[in-house]
Amino acid sequence: MKGIFKDRMAAMRYIRRQGYKIAKSKIYRDCDSGLLIMEADGSISQAAVDRYIIAAELDRPAEQTIVAAAKSDQKQSEEIRQLCLKNEKLEHDLAVMRGKYIEKTAAESDMADLIALFDALPRHILQLNLSRYLSAVKADTIHARKFFDMFDSDYTDAVNQICDTGGIWVEGPENESA
Repeated sequence: MKGIFKDRMAAMRYIRRQGYKIAKSKIYRDCDSGLLIMEADGSISQAAVDRYIIAAELDRPAEQTIVAAAKSDQKQSEEIRQLCLKNEKLEHDLAVMRGKYIEKTAAESDMADLIALFDALPRHILQLNLSRYLSAVKADTIHARKFFDMFDSDYTDAVNQICDTGGIWVEGPENESA
């Protein structure tokens, strides 16, 4: 009949069917200690078994497994996330070492150096060789400075027009004469 177990073994089978893990020796010990109350004839009531499950704090292996798996999954997910972040950093560092990436400030500094070189080089060449160039075309070398100032102004304007889209501006020397 339901509600009464004829002996400890019947109660143990019921407890196991409910998903709890329990050994034969434990149920005998708990009956002897009074944790699981037996009737005088050796039977055990359903109410006594239900109280025993709570009092003995029996665990269901399935619940333990689910909780442990969830904790394990959470821990592994965090480890994977950390490893992905570490991998991204290492890949970036490798790309930097191979020269794929450079720091913005270094690139801007290199760009400024290159612009300054391209700005100064034609002026320098013209200034050094102006007299020779003018004499080669039979031009008046007395007006060489005026010619250079005109060239410098036109060149500075042309460079600035090219650099307008990049936000770069080249300052040429002040025009002394027009």
